[in-house]
Amino acid sequence: MLKHRDLIGTIFYMARRIERMADRQARISGVSGSQARLLAFLSIVSMEQDIFQKDIEEEFGIRPSSVTGLLQALEQEGLISRESVSTDGRLKKIVLTGKAKEIQANIVSCHKQVTQQLRGPMSDEVLRRFLKNCEEISCRAEQI
Repeated sequence: MLKHRDLIGTIFYMARRIERMADRQARISGVSGSQARLLAFLSIVSMEQDIFQKDIEEEFGIRPSSVTGLLQALEQEGLISRESVSTDGRLKKIVLTGKAKEIQANIVSCHKQVTQQLRGPMSDEVLRRFLKNCEEISCRAEQI
C-alpha cells in the first residue's frame, strides 16, 4: 500500500522516478541521462538561438560548476564544442559536433517518447495547469 506523501515528498519521489526512466531511455543512445537531457535541449533550442553556459544553468537550475563538468564530459566525448562569439570574445557558444548530430535524432526521439509516456492521456489544458503549478512551486522554492 502506498504511503501518504506530502508535497515535498511527492515532488522528490516523482523526480527520482522520472530521472530513472529518462536514464534508462538515454542509455539507448549511448550517453548518460543528464547528457541526453542536455543534448536534447541543445538539439531543440540551438536551432533558434545560440546557447551559452549561463542558459544551461538557468534552464536546468544547476550550479555553474555542475554545468562545467557536464560540458567538459561532452567535449571529451566529442559531442560538443565551444566556439567564440564575434561580438564578445569572452562568450563561448555551445555547438553540437557532427558526432552529436549523428545521434541527435535518436536523442530527440527518446525525449519525445519519455514526454509522451509521462503525459499519458493528459489534455493540453491539464498539462498547461500542471506546468504552471510546477513553475509557481519552483519560484516559491527559489524565494526560501
